[in-house]
Amino acid sequence: MNNLKLTSSQQVIDVVMRAMMICGIAGYRNDSKLTLGRHLRDATGAALMVNNDRILGQNATMHVGLREA
Repeated sequence: MNNLKLTSSQQVIDVVMRAMMICGIAGYRNDSKLTLGRHLRDATGAALMVNNDRILGQNATMHVGLREA
């Protein structure tokens, strides 16, 4: 489950950034129907709310525990 949370929170940022590349400057504008500012904010917020650094630390601890067992 931890790896799923990490991967999804990182991949959603990649998806939004690729969409911005497709939309071009209209993706940055707030007055455009193609604006992606809110999507980018929400995507980066997912990595903060999931707290990727903490989960990576827990994964490392579990991995070390499994290797010693």
